[in-house]
Amino acid sequence: RPGEPGHNTTAMRALLVLAGAAAAAAFAPMPRARVGSRLSASSMTHEAVVANVLEKLSSAQGADARFVQQLSGFLAEYETSAVTAGMPVEEFGRLVTTMVTQVQAAFVEPHQFSGYHQAVREPLDLYEFGNAFIKPLVIAEESTAMGGDIWGQVEAQLDAGENVIFLSNHQSEIDPQVMSILFEDIGHPSLGERVVCVAGHKVTTDPLAIP
Repeated sequence: RPGEPGHNTTAMRALLVLAGAAAAAAFAPMPRARVGSRLSASSMTHEAVVANVLEKLSSAQGADARFVQQLSGFLAEYETSAVTAGMPVEEFGRLVTTMVTQVQAAFVEPHQFSGYHQAVREPLDLYEFGNAFIKPLVIAEESTAMGGDIWGQVEAQLDAGENVIFLSNHQSEIDPQVMSILFEDIGHPSLGERVVCVAGHKVTTDPLAIP
């Protein structure tokens, strides 16, 4: 969320093109130890939630100082965007705690991806979690999906067993979540769930990206 007081990141814009239809999203980029139990965020500020998480990580046995430092910058950016977006502190605490726990798990026991990977929907729905986590980074008032009826036609073609290819000017590792959020905003939430993305090796090997 560039241009906001106290925020100095540069806006990024993702563009999805399909048969003359386009969806554009503006978003601000975000730059091992067990967190464990849920945070009691009801009496906390967003800043306190981040401090609590980082303190637990830093004080845990075998803590990776470099990872904690990396995560500190990451969470500072995320906190700014979440506060600007008006995310309740309880929701912020839940998302941050879940994210750190999942990244921790990816360090300890990395998920082994096959050539074709389907979203993990249980016991934790990582598809819904990813969308919820990324949503405060999307600047809604500067993001839109254009194309009118084309999206309904896409769903109809998929329902008929046909294939549809989306060509995206790839901006970041969160492109799939941005697409899903835009599809939901225009009344086609199932499209995001049906997209099959071609992913590079970093998405399947970087602990911060794996969840």
